[in-house]
Parts: sequence; C-alpha cells; structure tokens
Amino acid sequence: QRPEPAELLARFRRDQTGMPSTRSGSRWLPPAWTTLIGEYAAQGRELARTSRTAREAPTVDQRTGAVPPPGPTRMYTAERERAGKRAARERMQRERERERMQREKAAQERAARERAARRARASSARPAPAPSRPRPAPAPAPVPPKKSSTSAGWLLVPLLFFVFVVWRPWEVPGTASTSSTSSTGSAYGSPSSRTTVPTPTPTADATDRAFRVVRSGHCLNAYADGHGNWNSTVPLPVDCDSANAYVFVTQAYSTGGTPDPCPSGNGRGRWYHPAKDGMNTTLCVTRQFRKGQCFPADLKGNGDADLLVVWSCNADKVPVAGQSIAQITGYFRAPGSYSGQICPTSGGQRYWYWKVDDGKNIVCVSPA
Repeated sequence: QRPEPAELLARFRRDQTGMPSTRSGSRWLPPAWTTLIGEYAAQGRELARTSRTAREAPTVDQRTGAVPPPGPTRMYTAERERAGKRAARERMQRERERERMQREKAAQERAARERAARRARASSARPAPAPSRPRPAPAPAPVPPKKSSTSAGWLLVPLLFFVFVVWRPWEVPGTASTSSTSSTGSAYGSPSSRTTVPTPTPTADATDRAFRVVRSGHCLNAYADGHGNWNSTVPLPVDCDSANAYVFVTQAYSTGGTPDPCPSGNGRGRWYHPAKDGMNTTLCVTRQFRKGQCFPADLKGNGDADLLVVWSCNADKVPVAGQSIAQITGYFRAPGSYSGQICPTSGGQRYWYWKVDDGKNIVCVSPA
C-alpha cells in the first residue's frame, strides 16, 4: 500500500492550499534546504552520465565547511553579582580615597595656618629688647710727672695714691666701669639671652598608625564581642573572601575633633579610635554575613539583636539574659514585597529574618 510518487506529490499540493503556489517548494522551504536538494540532484545526474569506474565527482559532504565554534557562554549569575560588587567596592574605594586625601590636605593646610597664627601671636607678645647702656669713654692715660728733686718725689707718691685709688675723678657717677660692664645684665635677662623650653608635641603610636592604614573597601578580622567592645584593640585587614572577614569598611576618616557620623541600621556600626596626637580615626563598617555564623538575639521576644556581634554556635551562655544563639541559614537579595517565603525551612521549623543593607538584602536565622 505504499503510495506512488505522483500520489504523494498530489497530496503535498493539496496540503499547500492557501500557501504561495510553487512546484519546487522553494518558496516555503528554507533556502539552505533547497540549495542542498539542488546539489544532490546535480550530483545524481552527473553520476548517471558517468560510469562507475570514472572519477567520482566531489560529494556534497566534501564541499561543506566546518561547523563554526560556539559563541561565548554567559557568566554565571553569582559570578556576575560578585564581579559587580567587587567593581562597586573598587569604585567606592577610589572615591573614598580621593575624599580622604582631600580631607588630609585640608587638615594639613589648616594646621599650617594655625601654626603660623601661633607664631605670629607669640612674636607680637614678646617684649622689646631693653636698650643697652652706653659704654663710658676710656679714661685718659695719666700724664707721668716730671722728674724733680728727691724731696718733691716723696711728696708725689701719696698724691698719686689718692688720685688713682681713692678719688678716681675720670669715672662718671652712676655708671659701671669697663670691667663690670661685660658681666652685668638685666635681672630677667635680655630677649637674646633667654632660654625657651619647647612644649613637647605628642606623636602617634603603633595603634594610631594601625588605624590610619585602613581604607574604604578593606575587610577586617574584627567583630563586636557582645559586651560593647571589639574583639581586638587594632584593626587587622584581611582578604574580603576569607572566612574571617567579618566586617567591610565603607568609610574611613582620620581627622581631629569628635567622631564622624556613620550610616546606621542592622549590621552597621562605627569603630572610633582617639589618637594621642589628636588625629582621631573613625571607621564605618558593615557586617559580612555568611551561612553557618552565629550571633545572640532575642528570639523569644521582640527579636532585638546586634548583628555586628559574632558568637560561638556551641557556646553554653549568651551575653544578655533572655537571648538565644541564632545561626545564619541564608543571605538573600530582598524582593519588592517579602512575606518570609525566601528563608529555607524544613519540617515546620520556625525561622527569623532581618532586613539589612538598607533593606536590599535579607539574612535568615534559626535557633542554633
């Protein structure tokens, strides 16, 4: 019951009702197909005209080209997100570095102006040097007496003794002699002879320098200990992808005066260091959440928690009564409207979540 070619062609033409009229099918088949069919037809006709022992014509497969290599694959979504975050952190770091350099330059110029003003005030308050006393004119050399008789010479000796030792008429009353002038002076000393003791200037110690090397974009091996302090006295920069990179530095200031403000919210805080030389440091930080980490929280009450605190998941005590140890089960991007369906659960287990990073992300926890 196999149909004949004419019957198949008639059936095929009936199925083309409403389509462009054609006998070859080239108006509805893809052009590459019709071209290939034509090449096979030409090859068949060529084989029919030649004998089997003649040289065969090149086949269609011999005239086809190699398959072109596939195009580049798209980057995995998580890798794109990490690359975007890394680029954003680098841009933020460059901007913060430029702002920090501008602030340091302004602070140096301000300090130079203050030092110049202090020197000007000190020079204006310094008393003028006292006028020096005029040196008396040197006494005229005594004229040697003329030689006389022997009796006159004996009378001249007592007279010379009285003139040079007792009377001394060449001295001006009220003035000092030449020998005493070089050794006398004011009771308080002249400005040129005073000795000024410099006020010691405080210098930065090793802790001050450790805080000042931290820049925006650094990650630190530091966290809150649950008792209002940090786990370390100095910040230790580490690789942001390492497991002990607990906080990310968003801003870093090294200026004098009061602490600089930092953004607030869940998982954000400030690390302030008063320096010995007055150039205090403020580090604005935010928590880097990783699955498996723990922190204390009031899971039975209102859910209060300091998300900068890192706590041992196997600890048998908590820093504040009424708290529990919460373990991070996930860190996700927050959708537009969230009702808790993102946090993973199993077997009806309860879970808690906090919105972090200005509401952009969500951290999910469960009792440890």
